[in-house]
Amino acid sequence: MKALKHSKALLFFLSAYLILVFPTDAHAYLDPGTGSYILQMIGASIIAGMFAINIFWTKIKAFLHNMFPAKDKTGKDVNED
Repeated sequence: MKALKHSKALLFFLSAYLILVFPTDAHAYLDPGTGSYILQMIGASIIAGMFAINIFWTKIKAFLHNMFPAKDKTGKDVNED
């Protein structure tokens, strides 16, 4: 049963790959508004990616800070009372 699922997934990805690698001619017209829209989508994707990395990086820093607390020169934890 697993082999059947695996072969279906392989067939799907192979088909998608071939369609993307060997496209046929579209003979379509792209007006300037379409180009502007594509540039906006690329810009929004880059900004969203940077935002996601910023949130993820903040969580990593917080995790590491909790795992390895800061110490002063005497070796005591800074956050201890």
